[in-house]
Amino acid sequence: MATNYQDESHLLWGQTLQSAQAWAEGKSLSNQDYKFLTASLELEKGKLQIGLLENRNSHQILPSKRHLQIITILSVVVTALVIGVRQLGMLQTWELQAFDHLMQLRPHEGTDPRILLVTITEDDFKLPEQEHRKGSLSDQALALALQKLRQFKARTIGLDIYRDFSVDPSNADLATWMRRDSSLIAICKASEPKINQPGVSPPPEIPVER
Repeated sequence: MATNYQDESHLLWGQTLQSAQAWAEGKSLSNQDYKFLTASLELEKGKLQIGLLENRNSHQILPSKRHLQIITILSVVVTALVIGVRQLGMLQTWELQAFDHLMQLRPHEGTDPRILLVTITEDDFKLPEQEHRKGSLSDQALALALQKLRQFKARTIGLDIYRDFSVDPSNADLATWMRRDSSLIAICKASEPKINQPGVSPPPEIPVER
């Protein structure tokens, strides 16, 4: 043939090829007919191989898509689970422990000269102004300490002592100063119902926002 059996449009395939094979059985074909039939068979074989390869690739792609869907669903479920557990406060203890550990790993930054730490020792309990104290610091001793700190024009004074009781009426000036001076802040303690531990209220004279 002029196309040397390379033009696929002139070759046989499918049912036509099968009929030609059945017809050629037991017959003596010419060299040209034999080459024509052989080229058709090669074409049919090539198409079958291409079909098998495409089918195999499609089966390989489907599992990949399925795996991607599974991974996506699992990621969403795990993320939602972690967010839900965190909102319930179940991770709070571990988070605080991790934060505390990271803070301990920080390099020592030295003492800030702008900060003055005033402590209460056992000897302070024996002072005359501590005679009628409640807790670790009486109203009179607190008034004296705050007066001295004001002389140094302290920008902020933090009272790290639990005082959930009111100032005695005999120290009205102290109560008024605690209510009005925005530089004074105090501590309180939140309750923990899960472990049946009550909280500690801040000093009644200090507004809640402080």
